[in-house]
Amino acid sequence: MELARKKISECSGPSLSLSSLSLEANALSSLVPIMASKGISALILRDNSLTNLPQSIADLSTLTTLDLSSNPIANIVDMANVASSIPNLRALSVDVDEEEAVALPLLIPSLTVLNGSAVGANAVRRNSSIGRQQQQQVNAKLAPAVSSNINLTQVEDIYNMIKLLHGNGRRLEGKDDAKMDKAFRDHADAVFRRLRGSLSKLEEEFERSAETLMAKHGLFDVCFQEVISYAEKINPDLCRVLRKIRSAHTSMFQAFPPIVGEARDFSKSVVEEIRAESERGIQRVRADTIKETDLLKADLSRSEMETNQLLEAAELLEEEVKTKDGEVEKLRRALKQARLENANLREQITGLDKLGGSGGSGKAFVLRGKNNRTNLSFASDGQRKQQRQQESKQEQPSQVSLPPNPPTTPKEATSVSDEGDLAIRNISLNQLMSFIEELYASKAKYDKKCAEGHLARETMEQHMYTFLNQRYGLRSLIVENASAVVKAVNMFSVESTDVAVFGKIIKNEIDEEFRFVLEQLKDSIKSLLHVALKAKNPNKPEDQIVKLSNSITSSTISYSLSSEIVGYLYNEEDTVTLRKMLDDEGRRAGGMEERRRAEKEVARGTPRSQDKEKQGGATKESSIPFRIFEKVLMDFQLLGHDRFLSKFRDCFSRLDRDGDGILSEDEFIDLCSLVGKPTTKGKVKVKERTEDELSNFLSAADPFNHSSITFSSAVACLSEDIVEQVMDLHERQKRKKELDGRRESGMKKGVGDRMKRLVSL
Repeated sequence: MELARKKISECSGPSLSLSSLSLEANALSSLVPIMASKGISALILRDNSLTNLPQSIADLSTLTTLDLSSNPIANIVDMANVASSIPNLRALSVDVDEEEAVALPLLIPSLTVLNGSAVGANAVRRNSSIGRQQQQQVNAKLAPAVSSNINLTQVEDIYNMIKLLHGNGRRLEGKDDAKMDKAFRDHADAVFRRLRGSLSKLEEEFERSAETLMAKHGLFDVCFQEVISYAEKINPDLCRVLRKIRSAHTSMFQAFPPIVGEARDFSKSVVEEIRAESERGIQRVRADTIKETDLLKADLSRSEMETNQLLEAAELLEEEVKTKDGEVEKLRRALKQARLENANLREQITGLDKLGGSGGSGKAFVLRGKNNRTNLSFASDGQRKQQRQQESKQEQPSQVSLPPNPPTTPKEATSVSDEGDLAIRNISLNQLMSFIEELYASKAKYDKKCAEGHLARETMEQHMYTFLNQRYGLRSLIVENASAVVKAVNMFSVESTDVAVFGKIIKNEIDEEFRFVLEQLKDSIKSLLHVALKAKNPNKPEDQIVKLSNSITSSTISYSLSSEIVGYLYNEEDTVTLRKMLDDEGRRAGGMEERRRAEKEVARGTPRSQDKEKQGGATKESSIPFRIFEKVLMDFQLLGHDRFLSKFRDCFSRLDRDGDGILSEDEFIDLCSLVGKPTTKGKVKVKERTEDELSNFLSAADPFNHSSITFSSAVACLSEDIVEQVMDLHERQKRKKELDGRRESGMKKGVGDRMKRLVSL
């Protein structure tokens, strides 16, 4: 297609299939892809305003002739890099000088004709024995190596700088300049011919990289030689030094190809060994497979024989079954008769239950719903004692039927209690303690699971229903066991501190982590007992000390030992209080023991040895049962912690309107302002918090942003502020007490002065 001199300024590319396209002498400044043309082999673009070629020209896979003459090409190297991407380009016309004409065939390896003249290196390549298709593959591999890995422009720049040195800062002219240019071109042609010949024989990538590196060294070596030649003119000594450096540099590079060859040979030997080992492994696997196949065949034959035996046995069994039909019929009749008898017995039992339920006056333990939440009715200490006395005299009420679907939360459990009163069964203290330990272990696993899965944390009350639901699944069993646990907690809280702690945790009166404090207290008591016994018996071996300690923990502990342990654990004020409590408990326990002993003596008489002791014999040191000693310390610790959290608990309860022991994010922020020493002035005294403080508190209490903060999480997060609040309360109480004392002393002084004046009158 001929479009010359049509004054076209932009070409978007015809969609025709062309073999030749001429756009000569137009005002083209850019080529927006004309590559839609298929089958084009010649593209004439001379006498235009093109400064470079677009990258998309590589799509012209059939293009063999390109004419760019009389165009203001800005950068010949960039143009050559783009032209080198045209796979079948053979002839190129472009305005270049002599140096660029030498470099272009190196940058465009597929080029055979430049500006109408054959390229020497390509002419030699055409006459070689390599076929046309194979030569194209070699050129495609060589083009990236020549154009990207070997930067000829950099070498030319250095060479031009050396020519300036020879010309004393001026460009060489005449024969000298032509001689140096010819030497450079000849050297470059030789290097690239050698590189192409080497790369065409190599297949491994690391060997090709090594040859490319040696070609780079060869290009720069001509610059090195010219520098040595220039140094010989100005300083022979410097010339000798440079020659030695060049010799050493060349020897190092010459040692590189043998190393690569050794690496190639080594890799081939490794590959051969791997191949041989693989073949041996395949042979072993084949042999094992044959052996296993033989075994399977033997097993199959044995299985067939056993199957035949089983079939024979089955036929015998069928015959026996036919003979047993009469016996089966007899058993069916007997089963029918047994079912009738069971139905009669069930009716009799139902009648007896109704008679027993109508005559009883006992009051059932009831779970009643309030505010959509189960009300776990925990009684006070006095109420628990009265309840136990009454229940020992009252009859057990009858059971009440419950819906079949199990409650999974405390709120769902309330719907059951609304249908009627629920009779509660009694469980022992050991059963209750076993349940509490299992619940604690389940709660610890659940908290770990929540932390790993980024889930919201449950309160102990919520997890109790989750635990019972996982264990029983039936709604009636869940409510029955939960109410039995609550009833047992009310009964045994006075006897067991562990039960009392569990009850307070369920009611969100203390934090869950306090149970670990009591465990640590128990361990500390036993450790201090062991240390005290060791100090009093330094000569006894360790095993005897352990036996002595175990005997004390299972029986009684002397007041002296208990006093030492208390004095070590607590301050002076608390020690005095605890010693008084231990004295009271010891006298109470001793009085009960004396009454039991007196009852036994009345029945069987008093031994003479005891009469002598009563008349003036030696008396043993006073002691107290170890379990009572341990319980007094644990009760004291629980009482102190309960008082410590009283103010915080009041603030939490005011914000926890539904009473489920969980606060939302906004409610927790309000709690943060109520806990701690007040920092504002005026009537409303609250703790001022910064945005960073609130953000840190929320990150610690609710790390996964569920807007669900439990009572225990709030206590752990605000523990320092709770201490600050308690200390501030103590200070204010102390100041008030001092002020009341001053006021009382002032009033007494005023009364005394008035009395003196009356007497003087």
